[in-house]
Amino acid sequence: MILVDTCVLLDLFTADTQWLSWSKEQLEAHASQGLAVSDIAFAELSPVFPSAEQALSVLGKMGISLLRPSPQALFLAGQAFIRYKQNRGTAKMILPDFLIGANAEAEHLTLLTRDLDRYQTYFPAIQLIHP
Repeated sequence: MILVDTCVLLDLFTADTQWLSWSKEQLEAHASQGLAVSDIAFAELSPVFPSAEQALSVLGKMGISLLRPSPQALFLAGQAFIRYKQNRGTAKMILPDFLIGANAEAEHLTLLTRDLDRYQTYFPAIQLIHP
């Protein structure tokens, strides 16, 4: 199964002129492996839709399931945030990327994303599909 990062789906839903083609191609290329979105990414996508039901319907038609993080994933996200703060990160709360990356790591999933820096730095064990 491939975990899909928010940015890839936003490329489709907002018709991003720079990334739409790449994101669409990647989703199509990896659909046979099964696609999922973290509930964190689902929350980040919510401004695009008028209701949760419509968001779930659209994702379902795309073959994308919702994957909730396990307690282990949530713990890993907190540990990544500690390292981020030690590296002089300025955010005061856990960043969504940490929750998504930790979900991929805990479930041993490949992550489809365009955002490499945080994932490579704080989750070097996960396999990334990226431009």
